[in-house]
Amino acid sequence: MQIIKDIFNLLEGAVWLKADLHVHTPASQDISEKWANSKAEDVVRIALEKEIDIIAITDHNTVAWCDDIRKAAEGTSLTVLPGVEISTYQGHVLGIFDSYTPQNIIEDLLIKLGIARDNFGSLEVATDKGIADCL
Repeated sequence: MQIIKDIFNLLEGAVWLKADLHVHTPASQDISEKWANSKAEDVVRIALEKEIDIIAITDHNTVAWCDDIRKAAEGTSLTVLPGVEISTYQGHVLGIFDSYTPQNIIEDLLIKLGIARDNFGSLEVATDKGIADCL
């Protein structure tokens, strides 16, 4: 009978979370006009209204809004993962990072991949590296 008691004392196991791992902000030039004037607080509010537990901010070739949204989510149940949608000559790659990764680390990655700081956020620029090289 001890085994049964031990089993009942175990953690419940897997937990289901609702996530959106491809969130754009006004930093992405192709964002819908409806959302063009949004603020970081709006992104957090909408995620919470939709009962989303985790979001990843993945704007095109920029991390400009990651820190602001992470700050806006402080004190809420929302986990914000900083990220970026990297344009390559083969297509797009979503880079999603640990929640504590600062923007400048991801910006350094973009520069290393050949996306100049002046081109952050541009839809017209792509790294000359392929998807595998970016990964």
